[in-house]
Formats: sequence, structure tokens, C-alpha cells
Amino acid sequence: MAGARFPGPRDITARGGRGIGRGSGAALEDSAPGSSRQGRIFGAGPGICGRSGSSPVPDRATVFSALAPYSDDHVELPPARALAAEVRKVRKDKGMSQGVLAEQLGWSIAKISRIETAQRGIGGPDLAAVLAALRVRGKRREQLLTMAEELGRPSWWEAMAGLSAHTRACIDAEQRASRLTELSLGYVPVLLQTRAYATAVCAASGAGTGEVDEQVNVRQVRQGILHKASPVALTAYLDESVLTRPVGGAAVMGGQLRHLLRSAEAPNIAVRVLPTNLGVHAGLGGPFTLIEFARGVATVLLESQECGLLLDDEERVAAFRESVDCLDRVALGTVESRAIIGGYATKFEDRSTRQLT
Repeated sequence: MAGARFPGPRDITARGGRGIGRGSGAALEDSAPGSSRQGRIFGAGPGICGRSGSSPVPDRATVFSALAPYSDDHVELPPARALAAEVRKVRKDKGMSQGVLAEQLGWSIAKISRIETAQRGIGGPDLAAVLAALRVRGKRREQLLTMAEELGRPSWWEAMAGLSAHTRACIDAEQRASRLTELSLGYVPVLLQTRAYATAVCAASGAGTGEVDEQVNVRQVRQGILHKASPVALTAYLDESVLTRPVGGAAVMGGQLRHLLRSAEAPNIAVRVLPTNLGVHAGLGGPFTLIEFARGVATVLLESQECGLLLDDEERVAAFRESVDCLDRVALGTVESRAIIGGYATKFEDRSTRQLT
């Protein structure tokens, strides 16, 4: 198709893409703004939302095959990326360029760029100098300095053995998020899975019983962010096929769908169905999670079984926000979605009853 191309490694590494691999991991370095490594991810043909020439959701096989192996020495903790994003946002909000900030501090522009892309850490004294130059005071200053101080304190998911790098990154982002918007085409989202359903999903990978139990326990603990005093808001867009796939058998699936209905009663959780008869829609490019934090900072998580990719460049995040807007327009409302989910739950429960008799 004329004018269309698939992304290569340079496109994936450009401007805010960070690969997260399994085990020893797989990472991609952020490139500095203005560098020759910048690029865009292009889809095959016009975007679903009508933006000709680009697609908000890149081809997953291309994205994940572009992830290159790396050693553990190059892995930075996800909180460091969060702090870097906050520093970048504060500077932009103040209307100051990297060059002007570097001049005021007596640093190189390259140093500012590497700090803002988390390729270089920033300690308390340097951060205090940056905040002074940007004239950041009061509560905001204390918040950022606290973030820097906490970088050296491992969280439970960082200290826990056996978790892959991309699982750690997912958990860290969830813990800091104010809102999650997830598009699911294959399974019920992790944060809404019952223990029986999660066990069936984890067991399908061929893991042993002990490993499956550990994976399920972690998934259950992750769900706590939906039920804490100030819970994370979650909107889940589910392809209808997710509701029809008998994961774990009829009884398990019936229980999972009832759990979805109960979960959706909470004011911070919305479950919306993308019906099969909808035809083509913005979600068919592949699943993703839009993770939004305080003060408008956001990142997008793309996952496969073995690795993941976090995108935090503003242009890319904006493209996924556009995809969410498209989904919002075409997905069934919460009331209609409840009716469909309840209908499938009844079917699975009836099937389970017949199997027992």
C-alpha cells in the first residue's frame, strides 16, 4: 500500500518508547529530542479514526520483534521514569527550554535530556537545583523531592523474586495511576479476574502448580488498587469474544462473568462491551492500556506474553487517547453491557449445571 510502512527498531526506540522484557529483560533506550533517532510508528493504511497515513495502534508482531536483548545493568526502575516524566512536564509547564535550563544550571543540554528521559538518574541535590531554576516551590517541590528520596526504597514488587521486568513495570504504573483504560481482546483484564479464571489463564502457559499459584497471588494483590481508600478508576473495554471464551470451563467462566457484574457496581469501575456485530473499530489493532497519573502525565502499555513496551511520548499517548475516544463512541453503554454479560453468565451457568447432571 503506497505511503504505508511498518515500524522498525529505530521507530520503536524513538522518543519515549521503553521496552520491558522477561527474565533478564529487553530494553530500548529513549532518544533525546532532536536526535536523528526520532521517528513515528506508522500503520498499514488509514487510521481507524480517519487519520490517514497513521494508526494509533501499531502492529504488535512488529513492535515486539523489534525489542532487542539487553543486560540487567541497563534496567532502570520504573519510578525513575516517573520522576523523569514529572521533571520534563514541570519544565514545559514553566515554558523553559532545555537549553535555557542547562544554561542557568551550568550543565550541558545532553545532561538535561538524559535526566528527562531517565537515561541518567537525578539525586536530591541536583533535583533541588533544577526546581530552584524552574521556580518550583511549596507542596509541588516537596512532592518531587520525596519521589527522588523514595527511589532507593524497594517496593514489594521490586523485592519479590520471580517477577519479570515487564510485570514489575506494570505493577509500579498501576500503583501510581489515578485512572486506567484497558482494551482487552483475549482475556478479562487482570484487575478483574477471579482466582479460578486467573489460575486457568496462568496454567495455559505450561507453568508448574507452584509457579501458577505465585502468579495468581500477585494478580490478586494487584487488584487492591481498585478497593483502597482512594481507588484507581478503571474503564475496561471488552471485545464480545472475551465473554464467550470458556476459560477454565463453564463453571469458572460463569463465575467470572458474575464477578464482572459485581465489580462494575463500584463507582470507580466501568465495563463496556464491544459487540461482534460492530464490525471494524479502533480496538482491532491490538490491546493496550492507557495509564494516567496525576497532573496529566500518562503512558501507554503494550504487552505480549514475553515482553512489553511503555510509551510516554506525548504524541504517541495522544494517538492512543484518540483510540479511547473512538471506543467510547462505539462501545455499548454500561447498562447494555451488563445485559450482555449477564446473558452469557446465565448460558455458562446453565451449561455447567447440565454437565453436572
